[in-house]
Amino acid sequence: MANGNEKQARHIANVQAAQMQRPKRIAVIDKETGEDISTGYVAMPVEVAKQRREYGKALGERQKVMQKRYLKHKGQKEKSTETGAFIFSTFKNCEKDFEGLAPQTLVRLMYLATYLNYGDNKLMCRYDLSGIGRMARKIPKKGERPVQFVSMKKTTMKKILNLSGTLFAEFYNEILGQGYLQEKEDGLYLSRDYFYKDSQFPVDIPNGKRSIRIYIRQLANLYQSIGPHQHKHLGYIFMLMPFINLEWNIVCRQPLTVELEYIQPMTLGEFCDMIGYDKSNAWRLVKYYDAISFDYHGRKMHVVSFTHKEREEDMKIIINPYLLYAGNQWDRVAALGEFAAE
Repeated sequence: MANGNEKQARHIANVQAAQMQRPKRIAVIDKETGEDISTGYVAMPVEVAKQRREYGKALGERQKVMQKRYLKHKGQKEKSTETGAFIFSTFKNCEKDFEGLAPQTLVRLMYLATYLNYGDNKLMCRYDLSGIGRMARKIPKKGERPVQFVSMKKTTMKKILNLSGTLFAEFYNEILGQGYLQEKEDGLYLSRDYFYKDSQFPVDIPNGKRSIRIYIRQLANLYQSIGPHQHKHLGYIFMLMPFINLEWNIVCRQPLTVELEYIQPMTLGEFCDMIGYDKSNAWRLVKYYDAISFDYHGRKMHVVSFTHKEREEDMKIIINPYLLYAGNQWDRVAALGEFAAE
């Protein structure tokens, strides 16, 4: 049974989510006292409310099945953190914060961020260009040789990104010109307005933004498994980050809502409209995302999963939380990753 504080927190979250869409609100007045006894809930057509309840119920049932699957594989995972090291990316809710970047540039930038140094956003790598997901200031164990990390150079960056000279020049100039990359005397840095790698939420993150975890090993595995010509479509997924729900990893326009019945998922057709893609060819996107995957503890995982509909453009989108996760209740959402397992 939820206590009073939990009920109040849910109520506040639902009201905030409703205000983001600015729907019509009504006041409920006690005729005898004249007191406003409004609940804060949003009036909506009965049919819409019914559809949302049915979607929430269906997703809940699917989650129960996937929870069993998740628990079955849980014992096979590493004894350390299941998802591994991560970086944070920050953005404003329901806004295309990276709108100035081409989608292929965005995914290359995300991958580059996996080389962030812990605490100061400096780009670092080992002499052999490895060390993804490790802290550059890692303290070696007794008897272990210290790992030698160096500041990333521009020439090294090109090799890491696996781009031709022309593509790399376009990428570098784009992120430098728009302030995502900073050149300093002691090396190259990524802007903390968009990325950071710290143990806690830093005080200098701009107001009005929230963050999402990007799991380093999974992103690195995904990036390294595809070619530059595939970066554009993968970049579309990262454009969805501001629309990922905090609790359920569902793509929607109410990312702060905690109750399923108040979430209105974004359809694949609406996603196509947002990125300027012909939604009559939405099936091509589904086919593409079904064809790429990343390794997660020896298992193949897709980036997204879709709820099946008669028309592809009506499909709903769930982002795999093993790759991108926006919330703080991992046990609650972990089973959703099973939707995307091969």
